[in-house]
Amino acid sequence: MTRLVNWVKWLDRIIDPPPKPRPQPEPKPMAILVGPGKRHFDLYRKLLADLNDAEVGVLTKLRDPQVAGPLLARIRALRQETIVEIAPQLGLDVERELKSNNVFHLPSDRTRLH
Repeated sequence: MTRLVNWVKWLDRIIDPPPKPRPQPEPKPMAILVGPGKRHFDLYRKLLADLNDAEVGVLTKLRDPQVAGPLLARIRALRQETIVEIAPQLGLDVERELKSNNVFHLPSDRTRLH
C-alpha cells in the first residue's frame, strides 16, 4: 500500500509539479537627467538664426506689404514661441533672450507696415 501511495505522489509531482519560485529581476537604476549640452545650445541658436534668415528673405524679396505682413507676423510669433518654450529648458533667462532677439510684446493691431 505504501508503495502505491508513493507511486501516486511521484506521478502527481510529474504531472503537476509545484511552481518554482522565479527570481525577481534586479531593479534597474533610474535614468539620470543631464543638463543641456553644447549641442542643445547650438541647435537653439541655429533655429533662431534660421528664423532671422527667413525674416530677412521676406523683407528683401517681397515688396508688397499685404503679402509680407502676415509672413513676418508668423515668423516673429514663431521666434517668440521658440524662445519662451526652449530658453527655460536650457536654463536661459527668457526676458533677456526676448530682448536680445528684438522680440517685442506689442498687440498685433498696433503693428503696421509702412
